[in-house]
Amino acid sequence: MMRFACSIALAFLLLGRLTSASGQELGLAELRIGMDPGNPPYTYVDEDGTFSGSDAEIATALCTELRARCKLVPVPFAQLIAALQERSIDAIVSDMSVTREREQLVDFTDIYRNVANRFVARRHAGLDISPEGLAGKQLGVKRSTVHDRYATDQYGATAIIRRYSNVAELFVDLALGRNDAILVEVDPARVGFLQTPLGADCEFVGPEISGERWFGTGIGIAVRKGDNARREALNHALAAIRADGSYQRIITRYFNSE
Repeated sequence: MMRFACSIALAFLLLGRLTSASGQELGLAELRIGMDPGNPPYTYVDEDGTFSGSDAEIATALCTELRARCKLVPVPFAQLIAALQERSIDAIVSDMSVTREREQLVDFTDIYRNVANRFVARRHAGLDISPEGLAGKQLGVKRSTVHDRYATDQYGATAIIRRYSNVAELFVDLALGRNDAILVEVDPARVGFLQTPLGADCEFVGPEISGERWFGTGIGIAVRKGDNARREALNHALAAIRADGSYQRIITRYFNSE
């Protein structure tokens, strides 16, 4: 019985050491985290050249938990996975949906955020967002995103799909009438557009759109294939910032919800 009790105590001791291991102990003294600089309020670059946004703060909190030096690297969204594979960065914290196709290229941590997706159009336009209703219409999406894929699959044969590298450009072109509709995540559209003077004459149209085939299972952090040490370290850090309230404070500050 004494030997069994000692074995249990040793197991808990080892588990505690694993869950509290720092990034330096795991060989992760520095984390180069790739981020799309054009995706407010998740990631964007301030006038002084520093990253801001909810994902930027989450990344910084993770590095603090891991006691690792955090280097936030600006990379356009469409180039993030290539940069990771080429070892220019070590991880991606940039509103990246976990999809089956991406899982063939990279490994993901646990899901750290779920999102909703909707169309946005000018108020009182009476827009029919079916493929037939958008025939010949200008539909804006962000390039290489799940929205791009969904729009291409569902509307590519009827609508004119316009692809952007920056979500802010999507909002501007809708407000100026250059697009008839855009497909975006709900939270960025709400706080970054509809609740601002620029988006005062626009509104959500139709129901929320979902479907794992296009939109995946949620937002995760991407690491290189087989990089299990970094993935597990980030999972432990994610659990820690949720447990101590840091994660929720960041989300509340940017979205006043969740």
